[in-house]
Amino acid sequence: MTVGTGDSEGEDIVEEQIPVRAMDDREETDSLDDEQSVEESEESDHCFPSSSGEELESDEDPFEGLSARSRKRLRPSINVKRIEETWKKPEKYEEPTEYFGDSSDSENDEGWSSHLRRHRRSQEFTGNIPGPNVSLDENVSPLEAFYTIFPHSLIKKLRRETNKYARWSQAKKRKTDKYWREVNDVEMKAFLGVLILMGSDPKMEIGDYWSNQTALRNEFIAGTMSRNRYHKIMQYFHCNNPENDPANISDPIKRRIEKDRNPMYKVAPILDKIMEQSVKSYHLHQQVVIDEAIIGYKGSKGGIPSVFIISKPRSKGFKVYVLADAVSNYVNCIRFMTRGAIPNRRGDSKTLELVVDMVSHISGFNYILYTDNYYTSPELAVTLLNQHHMFLTGSVRPTRKGMPTSLSANEKNNPASKKIKALERGQFASRQKGEMVVIVWKDSKLFTVLTTCKEGFRINGERVVRHVKDKTTKKRNTYTLPAPNVIDNYNEYMGGVDRANQLRSYYTSQRQTHKWWKYIFFYLLDTVLTNSWIIFKEITNSKLTHKSFQVQIGVSLVGGFSSRKKVLVTSQPTIDSYKGHTLIQGKGHGQCCRLCIQLKRRTRSGGYRKSSYKCRECGISLCRDCFLPYHHIATGKATLCKETQYDAGDQNEARQLWHTSQPRGRERGRGRGRGRGRGRQARK
Repeated sequence: MTVGTGDSEGEDIVEEQIPVRAMDDREETDSLDDEQSVEESEESDHCFPSSSGEELESDEDPFEGLSARSRKRLRPSINVKRIEETWKKPEKYEEPTEYFGDSSDSENDEGWSSHLRRHRRSQEFTGNIPGPNVSLDENVSPLEAFYTIFPHSLIKKLRRETNKYARWSQAKKRKTDKYWREVNDVEMKAFLGVLILMGSDPKMEIGDYWSNQTALRNEFIAGTMSRNRYHKIMQYFHCNNPENDPANISDPIKRRIEKDRNPMYKVAPILDKIMEQSVKSYHLHQQVVIDEAIIGYKGSKGGIPSVFIISKPRSKGFKVYVLADAVSNYVNCIRFMTRGAIPNRRGDSKTLELVVDMVSHISGFNYILYTDNYYTSPELAVTLLNQHHMFLTGSVRPTRKGMPTSLSANEKNNPASKKIKALERGQFASRQKGEMVVIVWKDSKLFTVLTTCKEGFRINGERVVRHVKDKTTKKRNTYTLPAPNVIDNYNEYMGGVDRANQLRSYYTSQRQTHKWWKYIFFYLLDTVLTNSWIIFKEITNSKLTHKSFQVQIGVSLVGGFSSRKKVLVTSQPTIDSYKGHTLIQGKGHGQCCRLCIQLKRRTRSGGYRKSSYKCRECGISLCRDCFLPYHHIATGKATLCKETQYDAGDQNEARQLWHTSQPRGRERGRGRGRGRGRGRQARK
């Protein structure tokens, strides 16, 4: 029995096997018997015997029939074999070929025919020239490329909403946050720069960026803003007006309705603007792809539903539908899975409306859309081709409505399912209905693909490369498999979204937080960085790496800003003479003594001594006993080593200087003493 073409009466045809080769001029030769074929295959490893046993010439290209993409994956010295050598019953297989007759197929399979023809519809791409669509020259800086997708207006929007939320939150709690001060545009830019730089220098704990240990500390981030200031801005960070937030509605029924109507309210202005700029700034190639991504989130109180997909790198989190360029991996459109997106819809109609909504802005230009079996269906293929002038190629589930039953491996749906199950590796069967073609190709398992732009047969002897593990020797052997052109194209372009997610995950700015929508903001920020890097590379032809590009943007956004009022712990003050400096007492418990840090003088608990006293001119904390020795060392006028600066002479001098400059206990106030004196006075 054969799988593939047959005569109009349905009789089975077994033809003499022709060597499968990608050669323009094929010569007919007499077939050899099976014994001679086995002997020749054992004697020569550099030749590729065909299924009929014919020996090929030794000077033939072993990579004949492979695409340029497949050739790059193989070294010239590697031993490549043809999979036809391993077929057990090659005489029972007939490869589908082009049909040139005029008669229609007699099979009654809802219009699906085994007579395969070439597509007559023009597939010429009529869209804009692919590439960046921005007015930037070759001397563009990374920051300018970043502003094409994340403009200045978004920074001002974040500053306004953050300050507004801080005021709203304090008014709601009826309590003033004494540690909060409003943010300006410069500080908001620096805050975003710090987030981006944290992605290029990931640490396990957020406090490590401000650690006292040199090996953990990031001097640039610590010098830009203090740890407390960073946490305070992150606490009140907001993207939209909290007064109109559906989550703040008191009525539970109305709150539920409004949240379902606008589930992305908290990040809606940022999301809409970034997607608008992404569409404007780049023209897509003809090959585009739709796939899903997962934003990692393990909480249970998100404003949108979370999913669990074990095959994803981040198995639990928010599901995102992404439309990306299959060539450059540029993200063009994003849709989030929400509760109220498409109500009361199931199955094909749900995914059909989702895909049509995402590609509506690029319809009419003969784009080729690649999808996986979650989206692909005959109904979607017909809708895109007739209404949007867009071709579809994607893996498909054999149980989809409208699929040919003659290609099903299920005995309930296809009485002749044994023919499909009997396919060996590299064999395939095809059916065609108008412009739609369905192919079942056997690799390690059956793979079903639907296309409206590729043929269901091989035109130029196309082949693909596979590494097959031998069951006996447990070694991987390299084989070339016969496959229609659509198989290699699907493998090449279907990974566009996955590669975009891979680029985004390398240096992500995502940090752990209690707010679910902040994970989405971090995802959008990472997407902006990836897209702007793609634009920058294509404009400048630069070899700047993704990490270096991200670091330059972070440093440019900070731009020398520092919100610290005090001098950093690691910096040394400039002192001309210590005699002009005075020691004053500050408020609170103070900070660690500078000299104790330099000499690594610790308390019994392992920390440095804290002092509420400081030098008024230097602005640094010092113990009373360390005031004079520190200025000796800082001015370079010390006659002794650092280890001996604590001798009795220096300490007595410091104590005398302090006590002589301060009033006595009785002179400060009536009846007030110092230390134990108050107890003695009270007892007297």
